[in-house]
Amino acid sequence: MFLNGGHIANTFGKVTIYDHIELTQWGKSLEIVQVLGLQIFFGLQANRDEMNEDKWMTSVLKLEMEMSELEAFKGISLFHHVFLRKR
Repeated sequence: MFLNGGHIANTFGKVTIYDHIELTQWGKSLEIVQVLGLQIFFGLQANRDEMNEDKWMTSVLKLEMEMSELEAFKGISLFHHVFLRKR
């Protein structure tokens, strides 16, 4: 488990790292439906002015969405969005 369940600090403030399975233990009948890796490429752009352009944002969003379900890219993404549902 990353950081052994610990905390990290970044530009978003204090971030708590949870194991995906740990999330299912918060409710008696939760199961993981899907995990997406997000912010894979967005932060790689060094030119902050270009990041504000609609054309660039649209192309990166499309790329992020296409790669978000691929395991190799989930492993390097900044965030995971974990979708849960009741069994």
